[in-house]
Amino acid sequence: MLGIKLNRVAFRVPNDKGVVVDKSHDLDVQADKFFSATAGLLFPDAIASHEEELKVVLKKEKDISAKAGGGGNSTKELAAAVDTLPALLEMKKTLEVHTNVFQATMDAVTTRQVPEFSMLEQRLIEGFNVPAAEVVALLSEKGNAEDKVRLLMIYYLTTGASSREIAEFEAILRPPGSSTTGPLAAFDSAWKFIKQHTSLQKHASVGSSFSDSAPNNNATAAAKLKGLANNWAGSFAGQAQGWLTQAAEQFKNFLPENKKLQVTRVADAISELRPNTEDESYLYLDPKIKAGGGGQVPRQRTPFRDVIVFVIGGGNYNEYQNLQAYAKVHT
Repeated sequence: MLGIKLNRVAFRVPNDKGVVVDKSHDLDVQADKFFSATAGLLFPDAIASHEEELKVVLKKEKDISAKAGGGGNSTKELAAAVDTLPALLEMKKTLEVHTNVFQATMDAVTTRQVPEFSMLEQRLIEGFNVPAAEVVALLSEKGNAEDKVRLLMIYYLTTGASSREIAEFEAILRPPGSSTTGPLAAFDSAWKFIKQHTSLQKHASVGSSFSDSAPNNNATAAAKLKGLANNWAGSFAGQAQGWLTQAAEQFKNFLPENKKLQVTRVADAISELRPNTEDESYLYLDPKIKAGGGGQVPRQRTPFRDVIVFVIGGGNYNEYQNLQAYAKVHT
């Protein structure tokens, strides 16, 4: 959603005078404790963690103010309060930066109308019948180049659309007589790759359950998100908590559940020795088992606790992070 290069995220947010300014922040897992703890979380969960951290900071700030105000506090207590002040201010500054990052992300979500793309893509992935007119509307009017091309790819992989229909969609994203302009131009190589490997359609069955009423929920979520983004005002300490809490709730309306992706499901089935799962057809290699064992996983064994996953071929950070989240729960 935001521009990032070499772990430096760039974003635009309004300052105290309401003027939109360019800002940047280095996402350092060592220096930025909040980022280190929440980097792999879904957006609503990261917002919830931010709110909890903010409550702690504000409470400590209040305690220090109370001690500094006199009232019989000893010199030792005052000195201890003063010693903790620099770290407290630094943490508050970090949280303020992440509040700006959250706000910029929400602004991007609203501007690009991400909920509409997300809900339509999930319906496609789940196998719902999506009228071509809905796809045309998004390709023609909303989102940026990445959103449009991603939707086109998902539609192509999940519907088995005819060459004629796909050509009509391509015409929307590529101006007549030009192969170097339009949203599709920047992703031409990727699009050609997808078209040449239509067998990937078999592996596009990921996501969570969405009903046919999803677009209505999506429209409501999008409207509320826009309202939240427009209503950002006031001081950091006073406004951040309520705004971010509401934002997290709205994100949950269109984000898929944090379910296990394919690689994680396979790793879980193998390590837990679950019966009647797809890994039963996998080849099991163990030098301690005599030849002729058939290469089947011995289900009577104790479940595995140490797992190393190698991905040969296409992999992505989505799967990697999904595995990391799974590992945290099972350690």
